[in-house]
Amino acid sequence: MQLKDSGASVLVAVDMFYPVISPVLAKTGVRHLILCGIKDYLPFPLNLLYPIKARLDKQWVSVRRVPPIYDFLELMDRSPETRPNIAVAPETRQYYNIPADHGRTERRCPDAPEPRGQRLSVPHLAHGTERG
Repeated sequence: MQLKDSGASVLVAVDMFYPVISPVLAKTGVRHLILCGIKDYLPFPLNLLYPIKARLDKQWVSVRRVPPIYDFLELMDRSPETRPNIAVAPETRQYYNIPADHGRTERRCPDAPEPRGQRLSVPHLAHGTERG
């Protein structure tokens, strides 16, 4: 199983997939499950209408957020405003051909809301894999 082989201890998923995730979670090394909802990212009034439509289509999943299951938006609200300073080793940048200023520029849609958490980009993921 890919999740077990990855060595992940935290899984971030959309709550509608919880019925699929929950039976296999105990067979993995995942200790924390962070769930987010589709309605959390929809603009008004779609954020109010989506739950109704999901219930009518029998796709609504209600999951109680008690440890080790956490709500993504709640965690973001409790997180500090400043982003952590994550350094990427020069050899990692060279191996993946990543420019030195990568990660300092925003590459997002002009209409997108302000980012709420730390962006994970290739250098951050590559740095994590290089450390083992």
